[in-house]
This record gives sequence, structure tokens and C-alpha cells, in this order.
Amino acid sequence: MRIVVTGKKGQVVQALLERGPAFGADIVPLGRPELDLASPERVGALLAAARADLIVSAAAYTAVDKAESEPDLAYAVNAEGPRALAEAASSLGVPLIHISTDYVFDGSKDSPWTETTSLRRSASMARRSSRAKTPCLLLPPTLSF
Repeated sequence: MRIVVTGKKGQVVQALLERGPAFGADIVPLGRPELDLASPERVGALLAAARADLIVSAAAYTAVDKAESEPDLAYAVNAEGPRALAEAASSLGVPLIHISTDYVFDGSKDSPWTETTSLRRSASMARRSSRAKTPCLLLPPTLSF
């Protein structure tokens, strides 16, 4: 199985690179500069060329404090980028797993969060990250975590 993972320097990619081969998975990390979620118009062509059996969306704008001063960049990476990934995955017929941050939740639940859990929208980072969830849920075949 060929698994394309966005966020090539992140923890998810590193874990999959360590463990994936033991399960017969060919892990293909994608990230900047070749895959820049701030430029979503290139996402579809890059994913088509990668020939994935599964796409794991783990890239994100994670500088919480900087998101307040760079709201457009945070929005592009955390909302438009995942939308482009979901649209490309849907058009290619490739399943997508979108991994998001727990920062969009208020932390008050005593049970696991689900796709329908209410989101905290007070902080800029939370608003922008939460917008990624909608297109990833609406364009099958995708999963959002």
C-alpha cells in the first residue's frame, strides 16, 4: 500500500516512516516546497503524480500565536489546503484521513470528540483549523480525526 502523508517533517510522518514498512506500507512524505498548502492550486496534480492508495493529511499551520498576526496564511494552510486535499482525493477515488488539532475544542468533554462535536471558535487558530473539517467530511471517501 502506498500512503502519501502531508507534513513531511512532522510527528505523524516520522511515526509512519518508522512503523509503516513493517506493515508493508510504502510511506511517501509530501511537504514544502513541493507541496505547499498555502498554494492549493497545485495539490491535485501533485497527489495524482504520487499515485497514493491512501492520503493522510497531517500538515498544518501550527504556530498558534503567529496565527493571530498571519490570519490569511493560517486560513490558507488550515482551511483551503485541506479542502484542496479533500477535493483531489475525491476526484482520484483515494481515501483521505485528515488529522486536525484538538485546539478547536474547548476541552470540556468527558468523552471522545467526534465529527459532530461543537467547536470553539474564539481564537483565530481555532476558527481557521475548524474550517478544514467541513470539506474533509463532505467529500467522500474521507475520514476526519
